[in-house]
Amino acid sequence: MKNKIKTKYMIRITIFLIGIVGGMILNYAVFAKDFYIYKTRQNMVENFRELSRMNLEKMGAKETRVLDDLVSQGFVVDVFNDERILYTSSRKRNLNLRPDSFGVLNVENYKENPETVINDNHIELMGKVKKSGNTVYIRTTLNIKSLAGSVELMSRFMLVEMVVALILGMIFGFYQAHRTIRPIEELGKMAQKMKNGERNYGTGYQFTNDEIGQLKDRIEEMYEQINSKLLEEKNYNYLLSSQYQDLMEMDERKQNFVRMATHELKTPLAIVSSQVEMLNIDYPDAMEEYYDSIMEEIGKMSKMIRELLNISMVDEIESNIQFEKRNLSALLKKEEKKYVSWMNRKHIRCHFEIEPDIIMTMNQEMLGQAFNNFMRNAYEHANEGTEVKVSLRKKDNRIFLSVYNEGEQIPEEHMEDIWKKLFSKKSGNASANIGVGLYIVKEITKKHHGICYAENKKGGVEFTMEFPAE
Repeated sequence: MKNKIKTKYMIRITIFLIGIVGGMILNYAVFAKDFYIYKTRQNMVENFRELSRMNLEKMGAKETRVLDDLVSQGFVVDVFNDERILYTSSRKRNLNLRPDSFGVLNVENYKENPETVINDNHIELMGKVKKSGNTVYIRTTLNIKSLAGSVELMSRFMLVEMVVALILGMIFGFYQAHRTIRPIEELGKMAQKMKNGERNYGTGYQFTNDEIGQLKDRIEEMYEQINSKLLEEKNYNYLLSSQYQDLMEMDERKQNFVRMATHELKTPLAIVSSQVEMLNIDYPDAMEEYYDSIMEEIGKMSKMIRELLNISMVDEIESNIQFEKRNLSALLKKEEKKYVSWMNRKHIRCHFEIEPDIIMTMNQEMLGQAFNNFMRNAYEHANEGTEVKVSLRKKDNRIFLSVYNEGEQIPEEHMEDIWKKLFSKKSGNASANIGVGLYIVKEITKKHHGICYAENKKGGVEFTMEFPAE
């Protein structure tokens, strides 16, 4: 990185110097002569205006001084009237000559508002001033023949200056680049030591109190804060790991207890059930009342055992369960007769409205368990002679599997609670349960990347599982 920055630094300085100095040389070579001529012509007009305000016929000390100043600037100046030469800087003429003694002083070419003209490498201005009936003629000339050579000579001199400026600029640029990059390089070394986890990350370089020095201080503060946070996080991770191990052990003990309890309860229940049936056969009149009561309690215990097993099943669901694309519509149509017949036991009218050929990636056994829990929930909460309606539809790339049952609506404050484990708002009758059916539905739906919810409809409640479509 250092070499790249230095190279860029030097290239930029070189381009800058070439652009500035080279531009100046080019500009001088192209425009210097024209600019010089422009300013000279402008100066000659201004000098004429100044001279026109003087009394040149008297040619006093003031007038002579102004004219001598023009001559010192390189101008050739002639001032005369119709009778004599008042002032001349030409070596070919003197004040004793008459104006008409040389042909260049043709008075017809002199104007009161003269303009400069260029003739044979000369800039010339010929003007006249009329005062008190007398006319004074002023002729100003400047030789520009040597101007081109002067411009070329100056351009060469500036070219040499450019080379010198480039050399000095590159030396200065290299020095500045080194001074600029050195603290950045030291920051990189310090950052590498921090990356390697070294506590002594100093490099011995003395940073100045500028922006880079302040950046170095901020990096050190950030590094110390990160180390402090990492130390705290390690402590937290250790505590969490310890607590996680305890939770895993507790969960394993719970699973073992559920499996053992259900196993131990199933056998005596089966024995009691069979013996009570025999007892009812042998003593039908005396034992009928006890028989009904015992069988009811046995039914309750059997349901509790089944739901305990369901809890155990859901808690043991692995993330790598097998999913495959299946025709959900066909699977539900296959189960329709079974559930219609089951609902008829309570004289419940059961209708299926299945949209055909809805394909879904699923675990058939788990989704069947969830649907069965929906149907069992509808059966338990629907009164005799009411209606249960099953619908499967696809809309906006979503699949909706709903079960509606007529009956008591769910209070709004319980809408979220019904999906929790061990929640039940019924008790004291044969249909009581320990509240895991809808909890199992929620867990299975989540495994299929879906959501489930309940809505109070007119005359009943509708439970829905919603899944993403293929």
